[in-house]
Amino acid sequence: MMADNIELLLERGQKLEEMDEKASALSKMSHQFHRGARAARRIQMWQQAKFGMAAGTAVTVGVAVVTVPPLVAVMGPAGWAVGGVTAVGVGGAVGYKAGHTNTRSRTGAGPSSSSS
Repeated sequence: MMADNIELLLERGQKLEEMDEKASALSKMSHQFHRGARAARRIQMWQQAKFGMAAGTAVTVGVAVVTVPPLVAVMGPAGWAVGGVTAVGVGGAVGYKAGHTNTRSRTGAGPSSSSS
């Protein structure tokens, strides 16, 4: 009878060890699955973001194509003038009265920013 009990205890210990090994393997697989799911979610999020940017750009271009030509036709070339001066390229006198030029340098060392 005692021998049977000892044998049952040994079998129970062996089964517990097997279950522990299976639980450990299951935990590893769960961790790998979680990592893969996180990577898949990140990939899907980036795909959605790229699609959203593409759709937003397409809508913006579409709206610009539809609205800008009629605005130009209604306003004419003089309609784009700012403050009485026609907007001409970079460095022009945009936003100033006719005859004025921008005398301030680009580095900020103009008459208004002297520190002496």
